[in-house]
Amino acid sequence: MRFSSTTLVFASALLAACSSGSGAVDSAYARKLVGHWSSAGNDNLYFGEADTASKTGSYILVHPDGKAFTHRYKVESVTARERTIKTNLLFAGGDQREQTFVLSEDGKSIETTTVITGIETHSALTRADDKTAP
Repeated sequence: MRFSSTTLVFASALLAACSSGSGAVDSAYARKLVGHWSSAGNDNLYFGEADTASKTGSYILVHPDGKAFTHRYKVESVTARERTIKTNLLFAGGDQREQTFVLSEDGKSIETTTVITGIETHSALTRADDKTAP
């Protein structure tokens, strides 16, 4: 299975459910993350709402060739004043990666940071619409 940094980026996007430092879900902030996002490489990411209790939600990555991959994400922490969401992307094969998302003030874009085997990668996503599935 092919994973791109975009996949990682949005997995977290996850964005759907965010928690404050106290562990409570910030529903208003979480709604900003739910939806359809796209990358410069034409990957499309769809984030669904996260469950309030487990703080996990689904995301679907669709590559430009049309191949779709369904995974999950878990919101680990949210710092709303910094517009930062830290997640773990939970891949279908059992692997996971930490992904950090920083939302723009207008909520129309996200800067992502992923660390894979000690190498930090960055990417950007642009909000496409409110769809949570292709």
